Amino acid sequence: MLDRESYLRLLKLLDELSERAENGAVILVEGRKDREALRRIGIPGEIVAISQKSFSEICDSFMGREVIILTDWDENGKKLEGNLRAIFHNADFHIREELIKILGKWTTRVEDIPKLLNFFERNIKI
Repeated sequence: MLDRESYLRLLKLLDELSERAENGAVILVEGRKDREALRRIGIPGEIVAISQKSFSEICDSFMGREVIILTDWDENGKKLEGNLRAIFHNADFHIREELIKILGKWTTRVEDIPKLLNFFERNIKI
């Protein structure tokens, strides 16, 4: 079970993600289910599923903007993250890295965040 402190860190991290997205940062995720998961937990703004886009299209579309990379932390996600690091030198990987620290024990997928949040909300005393 996630401890109370980690749960509060998770909420703070998701608040940061929401605020930055609301202020114009674009969030790059792998697929449609990841985008839908972030919407279900109230993340606003531009969330782009990049699985159907070429790297040149991604680069052209988002170069010069604040970019937050939020790929899964499985093998495919790690590979994609490495490729995106090479393209977006100033992109934010901090949120992804913190999510891995907090949720890595339970999942490797962004799309699981709403289910885990729901479970933790029901089982952690605030």
